[in-house]
Amino acid sequence: MTAGVNLTQAQAQRRAALLDVESYDIHVDLTGPGDRFTTTTVIRFGCRTPGASTTIECAAERIIAARLNGRAVDLDSWAPATGLPLDGLSVTNELTVRAEFGYAAGLWGLFRTVDPADGAVYAYSSFEPGAAQRVFACFDQPDLKAAFTWQAVIPSAWRAISNMPVATTSPGPDGSTVVGFAPSPRMSTYVTVLCAGPFAEARSRVEGRDLGIFHRASMTPHLDADAVFALTRRGMAFYETEFGQPYPLPKLDYVAAPEYRGAMENFGCVVFNERDFVFRSRTTPAEQLRRGAVIMHELAHMWFGNLVTMRWWDDLWLNEAFATWASYWCLQAVSDFAEPWADFAVQHKARGLKADQEASAHPVYSDAPDVEAAEAGFDDITYRKGASVIKQLAAYLGEPTFAVALRDYFSRHAWSNATFGDFVACLEKASGRDVTAYADQWLRTAQASTLRVEATVGADGRYEQVVIVQEAPAAHPTLRTHRVDVALYDRADGTLQRRGSAAMEISEARTPVPALTGQPAADAILPDDNDLTFAKLRFDERTWQTVRTSVSSLPGQLQRAVCWTSAADMLHSIELPAREFVRMVCACLPAEPSGALAGIVLREADAAVDYFADASWRPTGRRALAQAAWSAVHSAEAGSALQLMWLRCYCGSAGTAVDLERLRSWLDGAAPPPGVSVDQELRWLILQSLAAAGAAGEAEVEREFAADNSVGGRYAASTTRAMVATPQAKELAWQTALAPGTSVPLRRAILTGFTHPAHTALTEPYTARYFAQLNEVWREQGGEAARYVAEYGFPAAQVSSATLAAADGWLADGAPSASLAKVVATAADRMRRALAARELDRSAVH
Repeated sequence: MTAGVNLTQAQAQRRAALLDVESYDIHVDLTGPGDRFTTTTVIRFGCRTPGASTTIECAAERIIAARLNGRAVDLDSWAPATGLPLDGLSVTNELTVRAEFGYAAGLWGLFRTVDPADGAVYAYSSFEPGAAQRVFACFDQPDLKAAFTWQAVIPSAWRAISNMPVATTSPGPDGSTVVGFAPSPRMSTYVTVLCAGPFAEARSRVEGRDLGIFHRASMTPHLDADAVFALTRRGMAFYETEFGQPYPLPKLDYVAAPEYRGAMENFGCVVFNERDFVFRSRTTPAEQLRRGAVIMHELAHMWFGNLVTMRWWDDLWLNEAFATWASYWCLQAVSDFAEPWADFAVQHKARGLKADQEASAHPVYSDAPDVEAAEAGFDDITYRKGASVIKQLAAYLGEPTFAVALRDYFSRHAWSNATFGDFVACLEKASGRDVTAYADQWLRTAQASTLRVEATVGADGRYEQVVIVQEAPAAHPTLRTHRVDVALYDRADGTLQRRGSAAMEISEARTPVPALTGQPAADAILPDDNDLTFAKLRFDERTWQTVRTSVSSLPGQLQRAVCWTSAADMLHSIELPAREFVRMVCACLPAEPSGALAGIVLREADAAVDYFADASWRPTGRRALAQAAWSAVHSAEAGSALQLMWLRCYCGSAGTAVDLERLRSWLDGAAPPPGVSVDQELRWLILQSLAAAGAAGEAEVEREFAADNSVGGRYAASTTRAMVATPQAKELAWQTALAPGTSVPLRRAILTGFTHPAHTALTEPYTARYFAQLNEVWREQGGEAARYVAEYGFPAAQVSSATLAAADGWLADGAPSASLAKVVATAADRMRRALAARELDRSAVH
């Protein structure tokens, strides 16, 4: 499908100065041929300079007709990439555009999915940052808000969902149904939405809140609607109180879409990836917590993003970072999940620290000269480091003060647009502090500070001095202001017990902690005990020896998360050999009571073995993880989430003949360990492990898919086929992943299996093909397809100087787009890191 106009900020500013958009009436016919749909849009808008000209976006396959104020518009000068010129504007204008559009194959537009189980068709949209133009003609920029009235023509067996409640239904042509929605309040184009299909529906109305969940009927037995509704009601009440504004719309619907790239905060109608929203098999509390965090993230956007919207995409970071921070703030207050901030530390802060060390690292705030640049800004710096900065800012000002500023911000800017400067003004008014300078040092400089503990112990066993040393990277020598709690821990009764702490503000290169002078030396000093700041933490030697052997003895999950995050950062900073990290995991993690924390650390251990460890040690590392996991499966409480998490680790690490035969027996019906249920998701995981080890083939994959002919089964089968350890399976996977028309989610599923790190010999020939075909995919299928192929098809497991040279050569030849170059440059930088890590690991042999 066509890509559309890459609107620049300068163009948007000129158009915003010229136009006032009043309303859109959008009529979409979804009953046409499978690959096309037709939209008729009526736009009413004012012009401040009569006689002026402008352009409207319309990324259609063809425009059938267009009329402006009753006269035909010349279509010869229209192109999807440049828009439709409009000349001779009046003070008030009415434009009607009828056009034919194509369904999306990439990341944005209107998607069409066929359920493999029953052939049912579902459609759903995703418009951020500038893809509403792929469904209807519009002035596609966030600061030209308008009222929207949607009308959809759909097959009679379907339902349609949009931002507002259904207002009318009537018979349409050829047995179709015409669904009309109530007019919306003013909103931006990117948060409008249309979903349609034979969805089942669950509804709840409590305390005036009208909530709905739309999902495929086959998923009804798996949908825990009551839990989702209860969490949403609590989250909504929390945000209404803290933001000082009622939920802005008359209803809130969730749509579980069978193929989707994540979640999107459309006003009043959030669309989720079905696999992350409806769990077909048993889940862990960690998975439920992360679903809750996504729900609360999208709910926060109803206020921050939808009610008050950024003026331009240079404030995209604030939109996403705020919602990520707010989701955990809310979960900590209203949910039953154990220590959500610990999950934030290992999920968001840790990934932000990794991203901040890569060649593509950039300030949290970055200019967005056009929409393509904004698209490239959807990364771990934006979401994760940005959220950590917001968390630090809330701690710096104090949460009560921060909440006062939020209420002021929403009161001032409701239903309009605002900038980060407007947000800062409210923070400064509430706190009386200079937030501008503070924000500049955090948001306009790249990379992270390191906070290092220096502790001097006297002959009497007491601290003579404790100093927090702040170090800045040479390339970005900025010392920042940090709000931290420095805490002491002592061993007692087999655990580490917190003796006390000192609240500190750190802004200099060296900051003494006078409260600790003269105190008996502790077994551990945690310099950011409550994980308030965004920094790389390095412990003094005594603390590190305590942490590396006894981290699970810390009483608080958040404090354990702080320590594991630091250890993982040492791994990625090439300071801790991979085998030492894995040994620490095998020794300490089985005693970790939190499945959420243990699961994340095990993912780090997987990466350590596959990418950072010397290749000759990889089998040893895998065996060590498998043995630790198998032991933990039996020591964990039968049927517990911890047991399930360790069982998954065991399946992923199984490699010996005994391990593989054990897995095979479970597929064939043998009894697993007490408490374990071999459900469908676990069957796929087992089959993937067998396929990767060469112990299962294509016929077994097809038999399993026949038994699980579902959307989830399609993804799992796609990954598993690509994991079959034969040249033929790899070739078929490669061809399918790069074929035109393969959806973005399926590309990801296939390439995830194709690039399995155990198959470096099988996939080595594809390194050259990757670099040879990447530009071809970009030319023939567009930037969205190419970026996904670039990211998930990169030969990351081929850790060698030759692979790195091929990547550098491709970049030197000139990438076809900046966003594609960023993906490859980031992957190449990770390979440099992996090469350095392997060298460190080789040197650690003892």
